Order: sequence, then structure tokens, then C-alpha cells
Amino acid sequence: LAEYVESADKDFVILFNPGGWGSSEPDAASDWSGILEGIKSQLTDFGNDTLILTYHRTVDNMQGHLRELREIRRDYSAKAEALALRVQFLTTHNPDLKVIITGESMGTLICSEVMNILTDNPQVFSIQTGPPCWHQADNTGRTLVIDDNGIVPDSFSRGDVITIIKANLENLFGKSQPEGDKGTIFKYIQAPGHNYSWEYPAVSSQITRFLEETIGVNTEIATSGK
Repeated sequence: LAEYVESADKDFVILFNPGGWGSSEPDAASDWSGILEGIKSQLTDFGNDTLILTYHRTVDNMQGHLRELREIRRDYSAKAEALALRVQFLTTHNPDLKVIITGESMGTLICSEVMNILTDNPQVFSIQTGPPCWHQADNTGRTLVIDDNGIVPDSFSRGDVITIIKANLENLFGKSQPEGDKGTIFKYIQAPGHNYSWEYPAVSSQITRFLEETIGVNTEIATSGK
């Protein structure tokens, strides 16, 4: 109900799913705070009022982490359904609202499951970066999946274990990683290429094209009269 009140007069809701254990705020989640602001800025340029929300799927303690592991094994059957019901509630009671479910790394898993549940809801879209290598990401329809930042191949999305081990050994001995290599898994495990920034042209250009061609923000401004 609180989310409904917040979004009642909005055109878009961007719902962010953090990576790792799923308890981080956007400004603590690598460069995704910049991506969220980049998306909001693009939508604002087309005359849309946008609200950014974060879905904290895990309590940041040992018990919460154990529950998260169980949910991962179950393909987020419980948490994805709960999130999908929230989104369905918002779109049912606000037929003009569009929801963009976003997520990074481990957060892409729940994004995909929610999109599967809401496959018949044309008001819902998804933007995901850096999915785990074992996850079969859906990069069609109303979902955009980015698994390469355009600078360094994402070692986590590609399952490049050798590169990950090498990077962690170098980090152990104090060798710094160049720009584009500074990705991490669960905050501490080095994973070169597993970072995505709005400043990377390969990232921002794909998202901008998705907003224009799939979500139709150009059409939105033309038809809404904004």
C-alpha cells in the first residue's frame, strides 16, 4: 500500500534488485546507482515522472543468507511470487503505470522469475546486468540482458573460473585491477568484467535503445501529451 501511494501519480517505477545477498542499497551496489539515475534521466527527458524503489529480498545476517541460499536452489519460487504480486498490485490499480524490474548479478535470478510470472502483463519490463553463468537469461520480448560491459568480458557471466582465480591471487598480493576489471561477487570475490556503469557506452547505449524501441518512451510522450 505504501508503494502504491508513492507511485500513484508516477509514469514509471524502477524496481531494483541488488546483487549479492540482496540487502544492499543502490549506492552500495557497484555502479548501479549511476545506471538507475541514467534510466531515470532518460525517462525524464521524455516527460515521464519516475520513482526508484529497491527490493530488499534478504535480511543481512546469517539466517537471512541461509534463507537466500534455499531460495536460489528453488529458483526463487517464494520470493519471486511475493515480488510479482506487489508489481501486479501496482499495475492493476494504476493501468497507466509501467514498471521496470532491474537487477544485477544474483539479483537477475529473481528478475527473470518475476518476468516469467508476469509474462502476460504488458506494463512490466526488465533490465538485467551480469547474470550468473549457470542462468539461462531471457534476452527477448520485454527483457534486456547485458552480460558484457564493452570493456572487459564478464568472467562471472561466462564462468571463466581461471580468470577469477587469477584476479583474486593478484588482489591478495596487492596488485590493482584496471578500469573495467573491478567487478566483484558478494562484495569481496574479484571477478574481472563483472561491473556495469552508465559511463560505459556499451551499457548506456543498449539501455537507451531498449527504452526507446521496446518500452516506447518516445511513443509515451507523443500519446500522453506531456
